[in-house]
Amino acid sequence: MEPNPLLDKIDALATGATLSPAKVARHLDTLLRPAEEHSTEYTLIFTGDSDAAGMVESVELRVPGSRRPDGSQLLILTVSRDRCVNESEIIARYGHGELSLPTPRQPQDSPVYRVYPKSWGKISFGIARDGSDCLRTVIIDVKANANDQAKR
Repeated sequence: MEPNPLLDKIDALATGATLSPAKVARHLDTLLRPAEEHSTEYTLIFTGDSDAAGMVESVELRVPGSRRPDGSQLLILTVSRDRCVNESEIIARYGHGELSLPTPRQPQDSPVYRVYPKSWGKISFGIARDGSDCLRTVIIDVKANANDQAKR
């Protein structure tokens, strides 16, 4: 398997069952700021701009607020259009995964997702449908109580 800096960062973020603003900022070499205008007492949202290497255009991290202590977390990365991680690279590294196609109601440029279930949640890779087969979005979804399951 050839090294790929972006996929290496995704692997590091997906290690363990916890995502925090500090962990995401450290692995992506970017600053995350609270998005207080979008946060609630149920969900705290942190956003960030491109990483230092220019691989990621934007970052959004959603973590539980004080009224939702279940531990579920969601990280959404928008991959830079200046970089192309080909779908074949994802398949070579992770296997074929589950294919999730957009519905007819979704925008025409919605990506096709390759979804990889994990014991703690799932990683989804959104592949552009513009003929480039480039990675456009990465979603790391840590399900509720994943920390408890990871300790077992």
